[in-house]
Amino acid sequence: MYKWLVARGTVTIVQESNLLSVDIDPEGSASCVLTSQDAQEIAHIITERARSIWEASDRSPEPKASVDGDSRAFRLTVASGVVTLIAHDSKPFLALSYDGQGAALLTVTQAVALVQLIQHLLRELPEA
Repeated sequence: MYKWLVARGTVTIVQESNLLSVDIDPEGSASCVLTSQDAQEIAHIITERARSIWEASDRSPEPKASVDGDSRAFRLTVASGVVTLIAHDSKPFLALSYDGQGAALLTVTQAVALVQLIQHLLRELPEA
């Protein structure tokens, strides 16, 4: 289990057999706020855990991840709800929120999509 205290809130990542459980707790706010460093570290952890799941699996193809949005805001639909990522317009922060029951449960494909979205949004952030 990885529990990350981000600029505002906490993000907990747990590998559960063939899924990643990502608990996004904004601690009373509308969303967690991640610095660039927070986002990079969380993306790294998700990548490592997804790789571990993939290597232990039978490597059967999964359905494509369901993502919609624009260049600065995205929604990733997962079985348990919707993960939303938004790049701040004037500060080097990402807003991360989850609308669903319990933690967000991600397949390997969805975990890869989340990492790709984080990486894209990090490039969109203004300099610190």
